[in-house]
Amino acid sequence: MDNWFLIANPVSGGNRCKRELADIIRILNSHKVPFTKALTKKRGHATHLAIRAILEGYRKIICAGGDGTANEIINGILTQKTVLSTEITLAVIPLGTGNDWGLSAGFTKNREQMVKAIKKGDTIVQDVCRTSFTGTDGTVKERYFMNVAGTGYDAEVLFKTERMKESGKRGKWLYSLNIFTSLFSFKPTLTTIDIDGSNVISEKALSINIGIGRYNGGGLMQVPHAVIDGGELALTFIGDIGRLGIIRHSGKLKTGDIGKVQKVQLLKGRNISITSDRPMLFEADGEALGTTPLTFEVVPKTLKVVSVNS
Repeated sequence: MDNWFLIANPVSGGNRCKRELADIIRILNSHKVPFTKALTKKRGHATHLAIRAILEGYRKIICAGGDGTANEIINGILTQKTVLSTEITLAVIPLGTGNDWGLSAGFTKNREQMVKAIKKGDTIVQDVCRTSFTGTDGTVKERYFMNVAGTGYDAEVLFKTERMKESGKRGKWLYSLNIFTSLFSFKPTLTTIDIDGSNVISEKALSINIGIGRYNGGGLMQVPHAVIDGGELALTFIGDIGRLGIIRHSGKLKTGDIGKVQKVQLLKGRNISITSDRPMLFEADGEALGTTPLTFEVVPKTLKVVSVNS
C-alpha cells in the first residue's frame, strides 16, 4: 500500500496539534501525499493505531505530535509481528512541547521541508534501545525508546510535572517550577551501574541519562557523546554535585560541555544495568514510566525514519 497512515495527537503541545492539523493536511495535499488520518484518544492509543495500520497493510506512518506520541508509535512498530521493523517508514511532523528527538534524527518544524522529505523518501535507519523497569504495579515492564531515558533528578521533575498536568494544570511554567522544587526534595541515591558485564560506577547519583539521541528536556544536550546510529548506548552519569553545582553547571547542558564537570562521567556500552539502594523514578522519551532497577540493550539499525539530514 502506497498510502501513508497519519497518526495525530490532538492535545500535543497544548492543543496546538488540533489547531494546526488543518495546515498539515493542506501541505500534504498540496504535495500530493496520499494518507489516511487517525486521532489518538488516550495515552497508549498511538501504539494500537500503529499496529492496526500495519496489519491493514500500511508500511508508511506519519506522526503529528511530540516525542511521547512518536515513542508510542515506535513501540507499535517494534512489537508488531507482521513485518520487519525496517519495512516500516516513520515520518514525524513535530508538534510537541519538546521535540528533542528531531534535533538528533533530523526533523524540522518547517512543515513544508518535512513534507518534501516525505515525498522524496529521504530516510535514515537509526538504533533504538530496549529497556526494562519496575512499573507502578510492581511488575517488570519492557519498552523501547528512540531518544533518551533518564533516572534521578530529571525523572523526578518530569513525574511531578505529569502529576500536575493530570490534575488539570497547564503551562510551560510547570516544568520550571518543578526544576526548582526538586532542588530541595530530591536526594542523591547510591547507585550501581554495570556496562557490558563490568561494574563501572558505585556511588551516589544525581542524574543518569542513557541516549540514542543527544537531547532531552527541551533542547538540553544531556548525552553529548551519543551517536544515533553508532551501535552503542551513551550514558551520562552526574554524581552528587549539590544544589549549587546544579545551578552553576546547568548552562553546560546547553553547550554540550557537561562532561567537563567534576563528578560527571560520559560512558558507552551495548548493555547497561542500573540498581539503586532505594527506588529511583524512571522516564523514557519524556514519558513517566516507573522505577529502578533498570536494564538497557541497544538494538542497532532498527528504525527507519524520514530525515532532512539523510
